[in-house]
Amino acid sequence: MKTKLLSLLVCGTFLFYYSCKKDAVVADADLMVTETVDNLTPVIGTNITFTIVAKNNGPGDATGVDVTDNLPTGYMLVSSTATIGTVGNRAWTIGSLKIGATATLTMVVTVLPTGIYPHSVSILGSETDPSTLNNSALVTVVPVNPKVDLALTQTVNNSAPVVGTDVTFKITVKNNGTIEASGVTVSNSLPSGYTFVSATPSAGSWTAPTWTIGKLAGGASIDMSVVAKVNASGSYANTATVTGTEADSNTANNTATTTTVPVPAVTAKVTYDKDIKPLLTTSCTPCHVAGGSQPNHWDVYATTKSNINAIIDRTGRAQGSGGFMPNGGTKLSASDLALLSQWVTDGLLEK
Repeated sequence: MKTKLLSLLVCGTFLFYYSCKKDAVVADADLMVTETVDNLTPVIGTNITFTIVAKNNGPGDATGVDVTDNLPTGYMLVSSTATIGTVGNRAWTIGSLKIGATATLTMVVTVLPTGIYPHSVSILGSETDPSTLNNSALVTVVPVNPKVDLALTQTVNNSAPVVGTDVTFKITVKNNGTIEASGVTVSNSLPSGYTFVSATPSAGSWTAPTWTIGKLAGGASIDMSVVAKVNASGSYANTATVTGTEADSNTANNTATTTTVPVPAVTAKVTYDKDIKPLLTTSCTPCHVAGGSQPNHWDVYATTKSNINAIIDRTGRAQGSGGFMPNGGTKLSASDLALLSQWVTDGLLEK
């Protein structure tokens, strides 16, 4: 009797265990994959990096996880690195991925001149996936052709400078292209209306009439300031031109011309009150001033005006000669004598 009861107990236990094992539900695993790229508009011939991330959102652990990577014909694989698993031909075998865990695959590729560029990946596992909408990802890259586009602009700080003053031309060179330009130079020969003063480039070197820049990266720009004195006559159209070693995709912007319209220098007219009276009263004191021994007083406008020709004649004589003025004094300087003559030219103005 005891043996029979023991047999029934053992059998019942086995049947209960088998029944529970048979009815046990394997937990689902929501696998997802995302993909990014470090440059959506790369230059053909350069490298870009795709980053693929696999994740298990649960609720159970995932096994047999594989990511299919259909690298299209527009790329050439350079290298691939995975945080876990192994990478083969168009497949990344991850294996097991616990709840909440992630794995990352980094792929470096070269962008080819032709081919297909949209890049897709997909993920699968052994368990049932409750949501397949996140099982694939797509990144579309739009490659751009390599090109050099050197552009030159020029400005001047004063478009109507006074003759004899300085103007500053600012020449700016920019590479609007997608790749580096080499052998870049700017030619700037100042026309006859200017006299060169100085040139200050932000990069490169200047040896008239050439600004040697050398290499200029795509999107980069540099400038140079040229200072020149404005001459009284000549050509005032200043032209600068940029060239480089590579073929330029747009030569229409390689040259710029800036033209100024100089104005004559304005010289203040000589007047009696400002210029002549101080000169004569200083040089001809004490004789030709009020209270002096001579009847003609040079501190009086009307008297000086009516006698200016005689004054010019006598002050212009050799010192010590007959009629020399100032009598017994020192001969006026050449600039003082010129001032007296200029007063006559300017109309014998009082004020």
